[in-house]
Amino acid sequence: DRRGAGRPMRMRDGSPGQRALFAALAAFGALGLAITAADTFDRVGRTANPGFLLDYLAVAPTSREAADAGLRGGGRILRINGEPIGPEVHARMAPPGLRCTIGATNTIDFVHRSGEQRSVTLAVRPWTWADVLFAEGATDLIGVLFWAVALTGFALRPYETGSWALLALGTFAGGTLMTMLIPLDDAHWWSAVYFLIAVGVVV
Repeated sequence: DRRGAGRPMRMRDGSPGQRALFAALAAFGALGLAITAADTFDRVGRTANPGFLLDYLAVAPTSREAADAGLRGGGRILRINGEPIGPEVHARMAPPGLRCTIGATNTIDFVHRSGEQRSVTLAVRPWTWADVLFAEGATDLIGVLFWAVALTGFALRPYETGSWALLALGTFAGGTLMTMLIPLDDAHWWSAVYFLIAVGVVV
């Protein structure tokens, strides 16, 4: 029977192995979305937001109030509460000298992107939904879009070589972006494993 010859493949036309691989990649992306959603719900109203985030020596605000206080645009960190900060500090580590008790304050000295040296004092307060959207909304959204575009592209042209490549890239790049700001610590071991797998494939 050659009635189907020459027509594009459909999702149901794949072999059991192909469909299983597609399901695994789709599930990996969905797991990343679930992890970041669970982490967000766990933080909002419960854990402390010091008002800034470090990524090695780069500092950026994690709330609109911190941005308005002088941290907008970020810069290069020098000290936190008088403690010098070296390049070994990463976004997933608690930097030396940082106070994390809600109601406490942290004074950070940094060189703004404009070249001006600034000192800003920020209050520690619980994470809010507005903070999450300000600090992480764009990164999470791009990650979700990577994954969604990859799924859509595969659904339109299933099981083709280019569709597999797009699906793999979109899934692992999207998963990396969705979980890149979750701490690497004992309390988040599942997200740490996920992130390391995703970034390992991408890199």
